[in-house]
Amino acid sequence: MSAEDRKYDRMAARLALIISRLFMGEQLSVQALSQEFMVSERTLRRDFRERLSCLSLDYRQGAWSLSSLNEGVRTDRDVLRFARVTSMDQLFPVLDNKLISVLTDNSIESPFIVWQVPPERKPTHLGSFWRITQAIVDRVLLDVTTAGQLYQWFAPYRLVFFSST
Repeated sequence: MSAEDRKYDRMAARLALIISRLFMGEQLSVQALSQEFMVSERTLRRDFRERLSCLSLDYRQGAWSLSSLNEGVRTDRDVLRFARVTSMDQLFPVLDNKLISVLTDNSIESPFIVWQVPPERKPTHLGSFWRITQAIVDRVLLDVTTAGQLYQWFAPYRLVFFSST
């Protein structure tokens, strides 16, 4: 293999890794990538500006990431975080990228049936659930009436599902 072929192989591998990490939701610093791939920052700036120009990228605070136009697109990393936050990761001995790809593949029938005891009653109307969720995110005070009792300036911190069993 010629030196030029090796050069292009290294560039292809570098670009593939950068694209993969961008789609995993990472924010990539040119300076850190320069050290990681042992190439100049100028080379990496050219990668982002020219070779990766087909991607919708944002540059903020010294780091490149996929544009917010890609919002709504969820990665395996997002699924893993959701599973951890909701404690659903405890349903599986190992929850990794391989398992997530099997679980989210619409072209095959799922190899699992996950059964949990449903709550005794469903949470309140979705609109209320969403308003409380948004109040938590926005750090807004609410007036809440429940069981005939009015709570003013209620500051929700986190919604918790708690099973009494």
